[in-house]
Amino acid sequence: MSAAGEIVAIETFIKANWTATTIGYIGQKFTPVDNSMLLSVVPGDVFQGTIGGTQTRVDYLSVLQAQIFTAGGKGEAVARGHAQTLITLLHGAILSASGALITTPADAFVRFSPKDDHPRISSVSHDAPFTIATVAAPFVRYEMI
Repeated sequence: MSAAGEIVAIETFIKANWTATTIGYIGQKFTPVDNSMLLSVVPGDVFQGTIGGTQTRVDYLSVLQAQIFTAGGKGEAVARGHAQTLITLLHGAILSASGALITTPADAFVRFSPKDDHPRISSVSHDAPFTIATVAAPFVRYEMI
């Protein structure tokens, strides 16, 4: 599966499990409104290793960034609350290629919290008319070659 496949899996999972805000998806037109969230993926390192001497696995490390927009001038509690809800949803989540949450690591396509690098609030900013909490959620996509 490809980088496009990872985006489909992540978006499918979030769409099925997130109701706190409206969602702006990766690469699509988005205009922020109060209680909305914009997703993006920042690519990272790539590692390759051999499994059992017969198969090669490539690990693509990336970060899902979610900017959560709430009404400005009212404090950070709502933005941070939405961010914490998203962090809880993504922490340790293992997804199949179809975006389903699975429990079998051997079948993983995307896994959040790789190498104990967990989702977190990376920043909170105030840009009128919004308060914006950004969640950084590291993940790895596995590919057998």
